[in-house]
Amino acid sequence: MTAFTEAWQALEQHRLDTQHLHLRDRFAAEPDRFGNMHETLDGLLFDYSKNRLGEDTLQLLCRLAEASPLAGQMHAMQNGEKNQPQRTPRRPPYRLAPAARRRARLR
Repeated sequence: MTAFTEAWQALEQHRLDTQHLHLRDRFAAEPDRFGNMHETLDGLLFDYSKNRLGEDTLQLLCRLAEASPLAGQMHAMQNGEKNQPQRTPRRPPYRLAPAARRRARLR
């Protein structure tokens, strides 16, 4: 079994184990839930505390991302490489292709 499959199965089992939890239970068990589960970026507030996920869920999601080809696909997409991550033959992702061409000319 691959690391990705194992990570996916662990996340699925976690979902089954926690599907009965209510958000009010999460807030009751974690008094500083908002403090631990929000981010601010350029004046925008991203509040993850009002979702049913917890620290354990985030760890499992990170494990899944690490086991997937996500990092390589992101790098390929940012560099305008063909066929990554979309499946369109012989074409880099539309939005990032012009930037990749400009970077190549500067080199």
